[in-house]
Amino acid sequence: MMPGRTDYRATIYPSGLVYYNFPTVLQSACLVNVLYFPMDTQICSLKFGSWSHSGAELDLYPSTDQADLTNLVLHNEWDVVSMNAKRTVLYYQCCPEPYPDITFFLEIKRKPLFYIMSILFPCILTSSVAALGFLLPPESGEKVSLEVTVLLSLAVFLLMVTDQLPASSINFPYVGMYFVSSMVLVSFSCAMTVLVLNIHFRGATGNKLPGWMRKLFLSRLSWIVCVKTGKRANKIHSAKKDSKSLEEPNQNEYTNKSFKLESEDSTKIPTSNGNVGQPRLLSIVTNTSSRDLLLRTGDPMLTILSEQSDTLKKIEGHMQKDESEEQTNNEWYLFAKVLDRLCLLLYVFLTVLTSIIFLTKMAGS
Repeated sequence: MMPGRTDYRATIYPSGLVYYNFPTVLQSACLVNVLYFPMDTQICSLKFGSWSHSGAELDLYPSTDQADLTNLVLHNEWDVVSMNAKRTVLYYQCCPEPYPDITFFLEIKRKPLFYIMSILFPCILTSSVAALGFLLPPESGEKVSLEVTVLLSLAVFLLMVTDQLPASSINFPYVGMYFVSSMVLVSFSCAMTVLVLNIHFRGATGNKLPGWMRKLFLSRLSWIVCVKTGKRANKIHSAKKDSKSLEEPNQNEYTNKSFKLESEDSTKIPTSNGNVGQPRLLSIVTNTSSRDLLLRTGDPMLTILSEQSDTLKKIEGHMQKDESEEQTNNEWYLFAKVLDRLCLLLYVFLTVLTSIIFLTKMAGS
């Protein structure tokens, strides 16, 4: 039905030319391909012909190959690219007469700026914010919260896109695929964040870092991802410790000799004539260590010193244990930091790659 057709009459000229102009509004069904939304181009066909008059009675020809678009009203969402006209003649089995018709192919292109600024740009920005979760220190406790918040934001954007698209199972838009891939990447980043947090606090359990992990991540991959492991400082500290341990035997030997000389001098007792008699050994020293010498003299002060020496050794043992635990925690911390940086580089690479691929496909319509 064409509203207004019965309110106007056709103008017939002696040459047989007929003009039948009347204003009307037509509604037509069009198969929409949303694959390249929001940068899509749609082609809708409008067919005009007669079912009751054959070509022997009513023959249709387009006056031009293009429709007249001079009085076209601009639309805020669509641009009319072209509107070509084509004449076709059909023969049906019921009748031998031809039935001509004229088909107009309306090509319209969507204006994508609104959808880019309201859908695509927030999605790209939200995916970029998810990369900041790898830069947060594990002690902050906000790494997983940030990733989950980004994942929920992408889910909301995906719902907005599906609400603005017609329900179609034939073609799923690339923008929807992009949102799904972004959600998969954010889910991957959330899982890797949980793994990094688990590794970061693994040192508290007392487990030591395996040798192959130390060699692979702390020795080789750390300089690739620009993570300082402090290996030079550890080497200097170990060198100082070794040099100190080498100096201690010399100092002990010197102390033993001095104690031996002092004990020998103290055993020389003067006689009644004023002459110095033969030395009297207080104890027989069978070990050259200063500890045994102190124990054999029987002096209370030396006993106190030996007890203090035992206490210092216990303190030194506890310090070495604490230093070993600190070194273990530091190794797990550095391993988590290197893994976190690797996940950051991998996430950025995959995000940029998927953005370029899907934006290129949407723009290639």
